[in-house]
Parts: sequence; structure tokens; C-alpha cells
Amino acid sequence: MPITFSRENHLVHLPNPGSYPLLVCPTIDKVLLSKVLIDGGSSLNISFTETLKCMDFNFERLLPYEDPLYNIVAGKGSYPIGRVILPVMFGTPDNYRTEHLTFEVANFRTSYHAIFGRPMLARFMAIPNHTYLILKMPAPNDIISVCGVIKTSYKCNTKVMQLVETLEYSANTTMMLAESKKVDQNQLKIPELDPMPMALQLDPQIKKISLCLEDPSKTAFIGASLTLK
Repeated sequence: MPITFSRENHLVHLPNPGSYPLLVCPTIDKVLLSKVLIDGGSSLNISFTETLKCMDFNFERLLPYEDPLYNIVAGKGSYPIGRVILPVMFGTPDNYRTEHLTFEVANFRTSYHAIFGRPMLARFMAIPNHTYLILKMPAPNDIISVCGVIKTSYKCNTKVMQLVETLEYSANTTMMLAESKKVDQNQLKIPELDPMPMALQLDPQIKKISLCLEDPSKTAFIGASLTLK
């Protein structure tokens, strides 16, 4: 059963093909998840603590894992709280595939329920197509086609960008506070202001005269060598 893609797989309207993440809806540990990212650039399958909590997952099932994770959110590194092996299913009762995948469990905020990396694609022998936002894989009775939803992809991508901005702002604020604490407060000195900035100092060749004795605010500048007349 060869896996092929054609114009029949193309969405009616997909602006900027390739600019949206491919999200799929697998059943993981008997729970249907709607926002699982396909990331062919990742060497890991990743699940998140918030997702597992919503799945009523028993965290005693976690296995120890000590290697750090990088570039999952905002280019930050973190250590997973463990790893777990979970069954993952695609398809329908008439034609489905189930494989057991290893997930590293990360404890930070994201807009995705989980992330499938290259290990998932290899295990299912699946092929993603980001032009059509579709994932295809072989199954016992026919090819399984899993289509992404452009609206969901857009919302998740927007939320991820907002989260990145929030994390960067928080990190910069924390760094500025840390640097400010290193400064000796006794060495801080407010500079004395020049009573008249250089840009406002009078030219020695001119002088200011009053135009109205009743209103001192009415003045004019004349040459210093001129008389009041």
C-alpha cells in the first residue's frame, strides 16, 4: 500500500502553506487528545504534566529520567520529571494502528497536549505533509489519513507565541532585578542638573529685554550692543 499525496488532500483554502503546525488527534492511553504536535525535528516524544493530570494519570507509573530537554518552549532548557510508556492509537475500529511509545514528561506550560517527534514517525512508519496538513501511515486494511485542523493550528501557534513573549519578559525582568541587587546602594548618586542646559544658555552677542512693564512675561532678544530704544 503506497503512501501518496495529491490535490485531493489539499484543503479548500490554506494561506501560506507550511507556516502552520501539523496537529493530530490520537488516542493516548485510552484518551482522545485533540492538540498533539507533529515535530519531525525532535528526537523525543513529549507529554506534559497538565495533560496527564487531565487524563487521571497515575504519576507513580513514571520511570526516572535525568537528561535535560532543550528548545521545547522559548529556547529554554529544563529537566523532565520522568518518562512513561503509553499506548497510542490512530484510525477507526475498522482500520487502526496501535503502538506503544516512550514519552518524556515535561513540567511547563504549553498550548499542546503532547509532541510527537521522530521516534513516533519511525514506529508508525508515518509520513507528514505540511503543505496539506495531513499525516498518513500504513494500517492493516488501508492507509490511515489524519487531517489537521487549520483553525486549531492557528490558535495553538498564536498561544505559543504569546507564551514565548511572556516567558521572555519574565526572564528579562528577573535578570534586571538580579543585576540591580548587585549595585551598592550607597554608591548611587543623583547627578546635579545644570541650572540652564547648554542648548538654552544665552548667546553673549544677544540680550533679553522686556516689551511690556505690565506683563513681565513679554520679552524679546536683541543684539547686545543695541540700546533699549
